[in-house]
Amino acid sequence: MVNYQSKIKVQYYFGLLLFVCSVFLVGCKKDNDEGGPNFPSTSEKVIVCGRILNEWNSPIENAEVTLGSTTVLTDANGLYALNQVAIPADRGVIKVKKTGYISNYIGVSAEQGIQYINTILPAAQNSYFQNGSGGTITVNPSGCKLIFPPDAVVNEDGSPFSGQVLVQTDISDISDSLYRLKFPGSDRMAIDIQNSPQQFRTYSFAYIGLVTGASVPLKMAPGKTATIQLPIPSSQISAAPATTALCSFNEQTGLWVEETIATKNGNFYEATVSHFSFWGCGSLHSAAYLKGRVLDCNNNPIANTLVFFDIDNYEFTNNDGYFIKRVPGNLSFQVVVPPANSLGVFSQPFNIGPITPGQQYDMGDIVLQCPAYLSGMMQDCNGSGAAGWVDVNYGSQFGFTGIYSTTGSFTVPVKSNMNVTMRYVTPTKIVTSAASTPLPNVTANLGNISVCYIPDTANTITINGAGFVNETLTLDVTGSEAQYRQTGMTYLSLTGTTLQGKTVTIYAYFNGNSPGTYNCNSVQTNYIRVMVNDQVHSIFKSFSSETPTSSCDMQILTYGNEIGRLKAYLSGTLTTSAVNGSQPVTISGKMDLARLPDWRTSGLNALTANGDGFANQTISFDWCPATSFFGGYIAGNYKSATNETVLKYAGCMSSSNGGFGGTLKFNGNTPGVYSAPSDFYSTSFHIRKEFNGVTTKKYDELVSGTLTINSYPPPGGYITGTFSGIFKRTDPVTGQVYQVNVTNASISSWHYPDE
Repeated sequence: MVNYQSKIKVQYYFGLLLFVCSVFLVGCKKDNDEGGPNFPSTSEKVIVCGRILNEWNSPIENAEVTLGSTTVLTDANGLYALNQVAIPADRGVIKVKKTGYISNYIGVSAEQGIQYINTILPAAQNSYFQNGSGGTITVNPSGCKLIFPPDAVVNEDGSPFSGQVLVQTDISDISDSLYRLKFPGSDRMAIDIQNSPQQFRTYSFAYIGLVTGASVPLKMAPGKTATIQLPIPSSQISAAPATTALCSFNEQTGLWVEETIATKNGNFYEATVSHFSFWGCGSLHSAAYLKGRVLDCNNNPIANTLVFFDIDNYEFTNNDGYFIKRVPGNLSFQVVVPPANSLGVFSQPFNIGPITPGQQYDMGDIVLQCPAYLSGMMQDCNGSGAAGWVDVNYGSQFGFTGIYSTTGSFTVPVKSNMNVTMRYVTPTKIVTSAASTPLPNVTANLGNISVCYIPDTANTITINGAGFVNETLTLDVTGSEAQYRQTGMTYLSLTGTTLQGKTVTIYAYFNGNSPGTYNCNSVQTNYIRVMVNDQVHSIFKSFSSETPTSSCDMQILTYGNEIGRLKAYLSGTLTTSAVNGSQPVTISGKMDLARLPDWRTSGLNALTANGDGFANQTISFDWCPATSFFGGYIAGNYKSATNETVLKYAGCMSSSNGGFGGTLKFNGNTPGVYSAPSDFYSTSFHIRKEFNGVTTKKYDELVSGTLTINSYPPPGGYITGTFSGIFKRTDPVTGQVYQVNVTNASISSWHYPDE
């Protein structure tokens, strides 16, 4: 018998399990087994929220969480939210990845409402062997072995590889309290040798990856095999059969695939394999279905609480407290609500007899004790509800509980009679405070919690010299941002208009990503450029710190996380080039900027252009090189005052020399279809491309078009969609009108803080 009471440590890693949900329908999974429940077959949109943690219960920041074509990044607290993302008819697969960690995969059913799923990304253990001679890798603490013959490994393209092979591993069995959250696929869906759907019940699994010392992927050579051993947990050794199924995990489908048989060898199952990813040993079973309901002491349903099934499976209840779970048929197992939710309410184990494959068994109600409750309202500067996370931290002994509120209002179940730390995490501000939880079944109202953030009113830059007298620049916060780049430098882009009507753009770099004073120098380690455009008098001037006579300082006061803020003082003397007379100008002032996501290396947007010199030209918009002064961002935000979402683009074209930029706007902040020009329009959409010299083609008018927004997550996620339309520009000299037809345009814009 598995001692579920001993698994109380799991609470540190599941956390946040009781969750305030919108309407949440039971029975949305679809399965191919005849006789099972009648699940809907149409595709659905899902809302999935959660937290990505490492093996030490620490949040992982900037992990990529991808479902379909939608990718969001976790914040500094490891939190993510996928909002109204479409998935295939019966199941979608979430991929979670972060450099330095092993990726994980989550099977998601077409539930309606908010689902909460936590995931562990383990860090790989690294071992080495020489490919020419082969080698044996022993992975501790399990003691299992990986045995490679000589010349077992080749490059990804099949060419020979010589030198040292880095073997990355993570090996786990059911005695590991993190086993459920580390297990890829999460819902245990598999196919057997006959390609029939099955339920995979496992003893242990392993991730095994082969790379070079520079982390370039390798693979097994054709015709070569390696021997692997997977541990048998001590509690299962006596009952473990002589042979068991060995399955690999298909990262594209999110299914486990039966490949061969593993043989028991002492405390391990052993087999030979011809490729590597995730491998697991266990038994395959035709699916049955178990239904039940979880209630509190007042017979009220407990929504989104965790239910454990058997030794390795779990599910969450819906808003009515019901669960329905695909479980192994013809097998006895236990069901329990564990103490993992930190509320101090859990059930005794229930023994479930074998269920006939394809059949559904209703186990009835599981009645728990009652938790206590904390309620309140997060409010913005206008006194309106502010969306965000509410964390209740009990300290390291008990873990934490939490919810995500889309309206600011929250009622979170908590462990009773404790002093706790409250943390309110919103896109613009994080607030912490102390609180005490009440008696069981009692609600304590914490009142209104202000998460108001007002940008610094001293967010101005003043310019003097070279004909400028106290030209004070008031920054446009929607056109100004800070971003950390892979080169180890932080890039600042500031745009605004002076009181005298001149447009000023400031570009700056400094070598670092922390508070401190950075001195400018001529070798471009830290430097500033200022461009002033006086459209009234047709004067353009550019000043830079990259000359011997220049000097400047950037004093970084605060350096926030993504969706946080960067505050800095800027001061110094810049000059024009020698060709333009080496005119000096002094700048001084303070800035308060939103932090964009850290630098990304792959393009997120693309379109096909026809007309006005374009002939079926596919243009992929990528982030610019680290040395480029183009903005290199693709981001948007919602302006509540005008009820419009502004998508801003500034970057480079990976398909040819040049770049692109501009703004697309639509009226609203939800998924849907927007038509031009009534509720979808463009301002200054321009493309730079080589046409017998660098020419900017700037389209100031959107003649017609359709914009489809597929997902609109909270700040910190990506607004995704597609658009097509006809853009128009007019030659300022000849008056001739040119049009370009844009089709197949994709949108993936990071959602930075709303205004």
